[in-house]
Amino acid sequence: MAGQKFTLKFGKNYWPFWVFGRAQRLGEDASPYQILETSSFDAAITALAKGGKVLYTGPGAHSAKSHFKPVYWSTGHFRSANAEFSTLGYYVRTDHPALRGFPTEDWADWHWYNLVEGGVKYGIADLLHGIEPIVMPVPDLHYSTPMGMLFELKVGEGRLMVCGLNLSDNALPEVCTIRKSILSYMESKDFNPAVSVEVEKFKEAFAPQAMASKLRSAQFRDAPVYIAAAVELNETERSVGWKKSLDWADMKQGGYDISGKGHWGTWRDGTGSLQPARRATVHGTQAASRRSRRATASSTRRSLAAANGRRRSSATRETRRRTRRSTSTRRARSRPASICRSTWLPAAGSS
Repeated sequence: MAGQKFTLKFGKNYWPFWVFGRAQRLGEDASPYQILETSSFDAAITALAKGGKVLYTGPGAHSAKSHFKPVYWSTGHFRSANAEFSTLGYYVRTDHPALRGFPTEDWADWHWYNLVEGGVKYGIADLLHGIEPIVMPVPDLHYSTPMGMLFELKVGEGRLMVCGLNLSDNALPEVCTIRKSILSYMESKDFNPAVSVEVEKFKEAFAPQAMASKLRSAQFRDAPVYIAAAVELNETERSVGWKKSLDWADMKQGGYDISGKGHWGTWRDGTGSLQPARRATVHGTQAASRRSRRATASSTRRSLAAANGRRRSSATRETRRRTRRSTSTRRARSRPASICRSTWLPAAGSS
């Protein structure tokens, strides 16, 4: 039985209320749907790459906790954390088949309270244009941030439904009803999202913040050193002393360390994570083998030649000579060579 709305009248007063049938609850029986429901981004990407159907309930690259109540007065006067995700309510596409079994108007009435409170709002500006969220938070006019709370798209050969609704309490009838309605739609032939994106592009645009910081972008794909600063830091908007365990590093060889006479720490907020530092040095902790150094120097020379094309100028020859001299100098040194020096270490990584 699908849910239904009723109105209780008493004199001139009236109150809406909703009645839901007993839907299957999580944990009672094995799910009858051939759909992966997960909050793990890795698991979702693996299933989508194989052409599967996924109901994703985890965080996104730009996401924030949702609340049923609208912003107080105005974010222009009362700014709060994640103000760009402030909302004035929720718009609902009543004609969408994903909500066929869930009674609703085109706005979130009180039976949406437990679904919205404590859920996730996703910023979708970095995704492809053309996405029409099924449930869309209405942004505060000072930011007008494009957001979605329930939306669909094709990712590679797979089909994805992103759901930020709070489905954690499966004892609530509204949770069971809307979950069943969404899954029934995803199981049907109607589940054919109009917007599509390649898997790699989706990962770059939507991977959760910590994971996105770990993904090498194309410009750093061949860098021997890639450090995503402070992505493992759980505390927000508070300066914390630097620890190597708070970074994520991808090294072609060896390790790294940070030293110097100044101060360096870690910071994380709604926009990302970083390492504010003064007079700090990032350096390697393990020298490469002679064969590896020769290969690196050879690779560097080939890269320089390719970059200059057929131009064999004196500048190119000078660069080669400096590269050979620098390599020879590093061989003679017993201490590790400095990788980079910076007064500000960005979260995007460096080489």
